[in-house]
Amino acid sequence: MVELFGKHKEMESRKSSRGNQLKWEEQGIWYKADYTGYEGLAEYVISGLFAYSSLGGKEYVSYQTEEIVYGHNRYCPIFDHGAALLADTTMDYPLTGDTIGLMKEVRAKTICQDFDEQLDAVERLYGQHIQFSYNRKVVESVLAAEKYYPAESKRRVGSILMDQKRKYRYLFADGSSE
Repeated sequence: MVELFGKHKEMESRKSSRGNQLKWEEQGIWYKADYTGYEGLAEYVISGLFAYSSLGGKEYVSYQTEEIVYGHNRYCPIFDHGAALLADTTMDYPLTGDTIGLMKEVRAKTICQDFDEQLDAVERLYGQHIQFSYNRKVVESVLAAEKYYPAESKRRVGSILMDQKRKYRYLFADGSSE
């Protein structure tokens, strides 16, 4: 049995080619955790079958299986916002389109297709754990500090953010929509 604890945290950036399998090294031995099913079993069986091939023992890696015991659980950081704010302007959300109309077309792709339904479900299960305190001036400041994107894109992003602030005003410390 191998224990995976905080000491392996520095290895979290070691992922598989698909970006989803935790890998780490300990005392010269590399470990790789299953993520989407039975990757470990596949690695073990295929490497075992190479022993019955014309390959020499140094031409492939021999895998062994091991039970991994994980350390404490924690929420993952919030990341991957690339599809937010109607960012796909080439296919789904053209800059020339009506922003409000386009926002109504957006569908979630995780728990269900409705973002509000997802938010309600998560808040019922875990409570509300986030509060925002930005206003229009902060949004404008953040957008102004970015130097590569065109003003048209920045205007739309600002507009979307303020529309969402009005919709979800309860998530804001001051409760205002501005």
